[in-house]
Amino acid sequence: MPYFHFESESELPMTKRHKVLIFCAVCVAHGVWIHPFHTNFLSAAHTETDINETLEITQQAFMEVDRYCRRCSARPIDDDHDIETIVETNSSKL
Repeated sequence: MPYFHFESESELPMTKRHKVLIFCAVCVAHGVWIHPFHTNFLSAAHTETDINETLEITQQAFMEVDRYCRRCSARPIDDDHDIETIVETNSSKL
């Protein structure tokens, strides 16, 4: 079963896995449901169009995670970072 995560976060508590939370939040904001801590499924009901749209949205989500990582390299990540605010602010730019 496919389980999506970022290797650099695999040992962190779930509440500290900022990358996967941002990735999934961007996907959901654009209509693709990817659960951050569970397996995901593809079925015969998904059309080629569904798959292509999902790939486009996940590309946007990867770009958002990259932007987040670049910003955080200049300052430490702490509990004051609100994932929903980060995604909300930056998803409007997508």
